[in-house]
Amino acid sequence: MNDLNSIDHNLFWNIFKFCILPNFKKHISLNRSHRHYRIPYIIAITGSVAVGKSTTANLMKILLRCWLKGQKIEVIATDNFLYPNTILNRLGIMQKKGFPQSYNNLLFRKFLYDIKSGVNKLCIPIYSHIFYDISPNEVQIVESPDLIILEGLNIFYDIYLYELQKSSFNFFDFVIYIDAEEYFLKSWYIGRFLNFCRKSVNYPGSHFHYLSKLRRSEIIQIANKLWMEINKINLHENIFPLKKVANLIVTKGKDHKIVSINFSKRYFTF
Repeated sequence: MNDLNSIDHNLFWNIFKFCILPNFKKHISLNRSHRHYRIPYIIAITGSVAVGKSTTANLMKILLRCWLKGQKIEVIATDNFLYPNTILNRLGIMQKKGFPQSYNNLLFRKFLYDIKSGVNKLCIPIYSHIFYDISPNEVQIVESPDLIILEGLNIFYDIYLYELQKSSFNFFDFVIYIDAEEYFLKSWYIGRFLNFCRKSVNYPGSHFHYLSKLRRSEIIQIANKLWMEINKINLHENIFPLKKVANLIVTKGKDHKIVSINFSKRYFTF
C-alpha cells in the first residue's frame, strides 16, 4: 500500500534543492516587497487516481516545514473543486466524476487568480472521500501561505485550452507528474477502493457503506468495473496529456517505489 515510508526523503530533498529551491528563494525575495499581502509559490502535483498524489503532497508538506523554517505551507486538493453530487446528478455526469467537466472550473480558476493576486484569506470547499461528496458544513481556510502544494487530477481546468492560451494558465511555478504503468495504477486503485469500503463500516452515511457488507471478491469486481468504465478512460483522455505540461516526471514501480525521475523541456522554460 501507498505509505510515507516508501518514499526516499533524501530524494525529495534533492528534487527540491536543485529543481525548486533556487526559484523559490527568488520568489520569496520578490515577495518581501509586498508589505500587505503574499503571493504564494505553487507546486502542482498530478497523475492518475491512486498513484499517490495526496501522500506525496502531504509528505512534501512535512519535509518542507522542516527545511523552510518560518514559511507557511498549505496542501490543497483539486477534489475540493468538484461539483457536489446534487449538481453532478442534475447535469447527468455523476459517472464522469473526476473528468474535467465534473469540476467547478470557474471556482477553481477564481481561486487560482485570487491567490496569485495576493488575496490574503480565501475559503474553499472540502471534499470527503468517505462520503464521496463535498462536505456541506466544512471549508478549508487558506490564509496568506508562502507555498501551496496543489494536488489532484484536474490541475488545468482545460488542458486543450491551456495549449492555446498558455499565458493565461501560468498559475503554477512548478509541476510534477507522477507516472506508473497502468497495471500498477489499476492494482493500487482496487486496493484503495477496498480500503474505503473497510473504513466505511463505521460510517453508515458513507457512499461505500453498502459495499462493506459484500464479499471481498464482489467488491473487487465492482472496483474493476469502475476502473474499466470510468478511470481508465479518464486516464487516457485527460490525465496522460498532462505529462507534456509537467516540469518533472516521477515514475513509480511496484509498491510505489520511485524508479526514475525525468525533466521535461518545460523545466527549462517555466
